Amino acid sequence: MVGPGPSASQGTAGNSGNLQLAQELFLFTRPFLLPRGKTLLEDLPPGSANGPRAGMNFRRSFGRPQSADEYPPCTYCGKETGPGRFHRDHINPKSRGGDGSEPNYAPSCPECNLQKGARTPEEWYNWLLNGGGA
Repeated sequence: MVGPGPSASQGTAGNSGNLQLAQELFLFTRPFLLPRGKTLLEDLPPGSANGPRAGMNFRRSFGRPQSADEYPPCTYCGKETGPGRFHRDHINPKSRGGDGSEPNYAPSCPECNLQKGARTPEEWYNWLLNGGGA
């Protein structure tokens, strides 16, 4: 059963306020699309920059698995990593002040790390959505 429509005295004025609000919200919030197979930006570590290890590599031993069963999945796509398929990515790029410290570390597969390059995760996702890497 369908409820009554707007009364003649109401017209569509009651709905126009909601429509205007929705349009204003859309103008100020940009929906973010997710590249296929990638982790949501909100679920990625925030990274860090401009700290005492800004622009530096990670220490040699940091984040390196000690045995074959210790390799974590890629932070960005979730694929398995392993010997010869493991990179230590700077979430915030070194070239832009990203730290060589634990908060800025993301284990990754070679494909994601090399494709991301010197971009932040958000810049990289936007690049992918706009046809980059195709």
